[in-house]
Amino acid sequence: MMLMSIKPKYAYQILKGTKKYELRRRLTFVPYGTRVIVYASGYVKAIIGEFRAGRKYTMSLDLLWDLVKDHAGITKTEFDQYFKGCNSGVALEVLNPIMYKEPIFLEKIREALEDPKWCPPVSYCFIPENHPLARLVDKYAMEARREMSSKHLLKSRNIVRDSRR
Repeated sequence: MMLMSIKPKYAYQILKGTKKYELRRRLTFVPYGTRVIVYASGYVKAIIGEFRAGRKYTMSLDLLWDLVKDHAGITKTEFDQYFKGCNSGVALEVLNPIMYKEPIFLEKIREALEDPKWCPPVSYCFIPENHPLARLVDKYAMEARREMSSKHLLKSRNIVRDSRR
């Protein structure tokens, strides 16, 4: 499991499904399918959802822009500013985004961890499955998955009902 800090604007784009790639200046090995927990930094200061890591692309900035330009949620100017001084960049494909029903605010995280000074990573970190933060996140994620399953089931029933007409 990976905890990734993302600016709120981009975090919400990811979880709404409009941002298909998370851009980074560098990123270590991330196995396909890794569960990525989204911490919205800035004014939000909360874990708001998750996604599964897809393919990771590391390439020159020209090639990277060609790959992500329609699905990264940023303009070319923002892209150039972010990668200023870099020769290459990384795009992590976003799969199966899920927004939690309720955010897990920083205060709640600190309380659950019994650590009033706990801070989210500046960029990202890996969390063991048995870590208290992982258990806290699982509780919120389970509720979000249950709600998504209910919506999917309802939608499926409506499709079947409509096809019988």
